[in-house]
Amino acid sequence: MIFSVTRLAVLLSLASSLCTVATASAPRPFVNSIYFVNWGIYGRNFQPSELPVDKVSHILYAFVRVEADGTVRSGDTYADIEKRYPGDCTNAYGCVKQLYSLKKNNRKLKLMLSIGGWTWSSNFATVASSDATRKTFARTAVGLMSDWGFDGIDVDWEFPKNTKEAGDLLLLLQGLRTELDSYAARFAAGHHFLLSIAASAGPAQYQVYEASQMRQLGEVLDYVNLMAYDFTTGGSQISGHSANLSPNPGQPNTTPFSAEAAVEAYIQRGIPSRATVYYDEVADGSYSYDRVLQELVSMFWEASGDKKGSDSLIDASFSGLGALDGTLNYLNYSNSRYDNIRKGLD
Repeated sequence: MIFSVTRLAVLLSLASSLCTVATASAPRPFVNSIYFVNWGIYGRNFQPSELPVDKVSHILYAFVRVEADGTVRSGDTYADIEKRYPGDCTNAYGCVKQLYSLKKNNRKLKLMLSIGGWTWSSNFATVASSDATRKTFARTAVGLMSDWGFDGIDVDWEFPKNTKEAGDLLLLLQGLRTELDSYAARFAAGHHFLLSIAASAGPAQYQVYEASQMRQLGEVLDYVNLMAYDFTTGGSQISGHSANLSPNPGQPNTTPFSAEAAVEAYIQRGIPSRATVYYDEVADGSYSYDRVLQELVSMFWEASGDKKGSDSLIDASFSGLGALDGTLNYLNYSNSRYDNIRKGLD
């Protein structure tokens, strides 16, 4: 797709020029993250072994479901933990075992457990509204992360509808951050488990947050992944861009929204620039840049949609931006319910 390639080339050019100006000596590490969806193993026949693990720093595994009582659990047990792959011999199978094996052999690769998504978001408002269900959510989410041997949690609530729900999401995330830190204190002393959310780049969604709520989100989250697309839909009255980076001053009606405006809005409301990750569905790519840390960040949805070989957009991002984030993943899940994860596949 010519438009996709051109779009990504523009983003890479912008990101590379920023990096060149700010880092005269050596390139700094960047985050290059992708979603791997469990349903991709079926019709698309895209398996974990096909992931370009040498070119990404984070894999967001999508999605697990949340029940009305707050319990977080697998949405597809066959894909997640039952599907047998060659060499399987113990009790955690499926994508989970394959992904753990990938991170064991690539120590800079981090795995994120993504909860919700469009399909599994309907219970979030109920779960986030009470202390009891928030505690159940945090406990079972971290428990599943530990059982599967992952490095963090990504919450994809699409979307809080008002300031009350935005505040409830903040409480949910604060409780989850506390539970992650408590788990680390008990089982992984000194380690920091990651926490991120997927967030809309549309004003109707991010304006439900009060300034204090957004600022507190910035304090509790490692990353905010902005879904910067669907700016123009089938219900729009004027033809326009679906995922434009900037507004068009010559034809402003065609670009009532933009990724640029969304990023600025989140940063002005208190989300650190280092944590703001812009995603473009058309290009299947994104980037952000922290001028203080000199760190570049990109995110792709989703891995099975990328083209293989020299036309790979993930590879283009990797080649254009520099060195990957080098923080190590975590492997020692001594309390996992699965024998092989608990033993590190040894």
